[in-house]
Amino acid sequence: MLTLALVPMLALHISLSPQDAARRPGIEPYHVEMETDDLRVARVVLAPGQHVTADSPAGSVIVYLTANLDGRMPSAEAAWQAAGPIDMENRGRARFEALVIQFKRTVPAPSSTAATSSSYPSRVAPATAWSGYGYGYGNWMDYAYRERVKSETLVDTAGVNVTKVRQPASMYLEPASIDSNDRVIVYLRGSYAWPSMPSYSYGAIAVHRGDVRVLTANAPYTLTNAGSDPSEFIVIARR
Repeated sequence: MLTLALVPMLALHISLSPQDAARRPGIEPYHVEMETDDLRVARVVLAPGQHVTADSPAGSVIVYLTANLDGRMPSAEAAWQAAGPIDMENRGRARFEALVIQFKRTVPAPSSTAATSSSYPSRVAPATAWSGYGYGYGNWMDYAYRERVKSETLVDTAGVNVTKVRQPASMYLEPASIDSNDRVIVYLRGSYAWPSMPSYSYGAIAVHRGDVRVLTANAPYTLTNAGSDPSEFIVIARR
């Protein structure tokens, strides 16, 4: 009799734990994961009915990792939040999770936030720059990928651009880029990525959905997919 009484109690405990996952000790509703002089990256995890308030003096970008605060699938993976207080309450029935990229310097008002499709801008380096990579041919772009790199603009303001990128598997290493502002990369699916230069010799690193990388200003980097599966991520760039 004692065994029969304990079994349903154990099953009940297991079925309830996912619903209260965001309330468990150690999971903060608002957690700052990284911060620079120009921006702050915070992860927001809310159980149903839970809310959190934060300040966004220069505007922010919200990247959804689950359904939105109403429990519905958002129209786009990222949205612009105007400057001012951020009041987030989970009105859905499941756990809410998002990344909030808060800017510290003033960003002009958005001119448009409509999602549009565009081709991924390719940058080609001189053939001599690739002699050390062992490809053995000069015009490496002649070798087309089985699937083209695709990009979609999710947010476009006068000062911030948010782009969703899908890369094919097993890409050739693309030329490095350098930007004058920090860039934030949020991965939408698991894959492998190259670390920031000049540490290529250490090999690719595994990334997972919801992982964040901040590409430091004025430092070379590449976003080439180093894995054998397609890669999807969001690039948040300050102009």
